[in-house]
Amino acid sequence: METGKLHWVSGEKLLKSYASSPGKQRVFCRECGSPVYSCHESKPGVVRIRAGLVNEPLATRPAFHIYTDSACNWWAIDDGLPQYPEGAG
Repeated sequence: METGKLHWVSGEKLLKSYASSPGKQRVFCRECGSPVYSCHESKPGVVRIRAGLVNEPLATRPAFHIYTDSACNWWAIDDGLPQYPEGAG
């Protein structure tokens, strides 16, 4: 998402960021620790929002599953999408 399109309704003061690796910032809630978004200096003006934060319907749907070799055994992946054991093929 472009940062110019991002608008916080509330809670912005609860956000805390840290440099997780060179050039990358991760932002989380300082009260509960939930990840909120990340950004990288190689893509200025762009943030990656965690999908679990979106309350509205999305037109985008998953295309595949990655790292399925380490998937939990109690959550079946049975949606018919391609699966990649270690990463995107």
